[in-house]
Amino acid sequence: MIILRCPVLSELLKNIKRYLEEVQGFQERDMLILMDDGRHQSPTKKNIEEAFERMVQYSNAGDVVFVHYSGHGGRVRDLDGTYRMHVASEPFEYSD
Repeated sequence: MIILRCPVLSELLKNIKRYLEEVQGFQERDMLILMDDGRHQSPTKKNIEEAFERMVQYSNAGDVVFVHYSGHGGRVRDLDGTYRMHVASEPFEYSD
């Protein structure tokens, strides 16, 4: 699964796909790409969750699964009420 939140990352997508196909032996038909470019499914929270569910459903013991995420992280409120940078992925429809 490849998740990209910015259409200007199309060159990155080409490079990732080339690597997965030529070096790792993946087939394009086995790739699920979420990207906000108007051609692929958008990387919304719902689509990301469904993609992970499909990945689990179709994967078997011994399979290799590749997940790439390029996008924005965000600030989340700590228990003390302050905002700090944490590892957080934001789906396509996220807004402050």
